[in-house]
Amino acid sequence: MIIAICGFMGAGKSTFLQAFSGVPIIDLDIAIRDEVGEDLGEYIRRSGWEKFRQLESLCLRQKVHTIGQEGLIALGGGTLEDEKNIESLKESGVKILHLKVDFDEAMNRIAGDANRPQLDKSRDELEELYLKREKVFSKCCDLSLVSDVNSWPTSWTLLKTLF
Repeated sequence: MIIAICGFMGAGKSTFLQAFSGVPIIDLDIAIRDEVGEDLGEYIRRSGWEKFRQLESLCLRQKVHTIGQEGLIALGGGTLEDEKNIESLKESGVKILHLKVDFDEAMNRIAGDANRPQLDKSRDELEELYLKREKVFSKCCDLSLVSDVNSWPTSWTLLKTLF
């Protein structure tokens, strides 16, 4: 089983990966950073969101096909805004796990992170983005968990049983 982890910025997607040893893990943002050779914030500010989203979609498809039979893929916060990415995951049999975080908690977690170009937006714009993405996540996910490390499954075997 391959599980893709979605959630708003600061939901804990990268942290979630670290809880599972012995299973292949891919952090899509890190994979893209390695591909472009610079921090994503710098790349997005220089190249634009459209070019970044195209690269993100391509990288996602590649990683789904190279991870193997089992694994976890942490998606970027906006990966699922593109319906084609959702379709690609579903067609590949990938399960989608939503880490749900409330807006204020997410903002507290990512405050001051200069590598997040979305933070160039106003708080009202970010809250609007949050609400938009949460609708997408809740519509396409197979499972939703609270973004609290103390409530997460403690093993790969246990995680798979939740699906």
